[in-house]
Amino acid sequence: MRNLQMLTPNNSVIMKRFIADVYKIVYKRTDNKLLSVAVAVLYISALNVCTFYGLCLLLSTWQRILRPVVYLFRFPYIFGVFVLAVALHFWLILPLQNLSAEKKKPVSMSPIIFYSIVALLIFVYSQVADKLF
Repeated sequence: MRNLQMLTPNNSVIMKRFIADVYKIVYKRTDNKLLSVAVAVLYISALNVCTFYGLCLLLSTWQRILRPVVYLFRFPYIFGVFVLAVALHFWLILPLQNLSAEKKKPVSMSPIIFYSIVALLIFVYSQVADKLF
């Protein structure tokens, strides 16, 4: 349990920063806090689910233990996985007052663009890897 606690702060700080940056971008365009929080959490959750699915699919040929995890991304179960990801990301950004204070800081676009491209590449490659090679 202690090792898990040591890993959690670094990962949560990165995700908080991504969510805060997307929140700031959407808030500058819409001036709506609720919409900005919802879009930021949904966008980062979608990127993380796509990345996790792509990596599990690619690694399932090497690690047989990941095959049951890939089944969680089938039709009816994907909704539960996505709701779990959204709930986890929403829990990471609580309390929302900290997110409102973040909107005054400058936005860093390059990590968001880089992570979006990497997530998209992993997802697309996991879908067409069998056809390419």
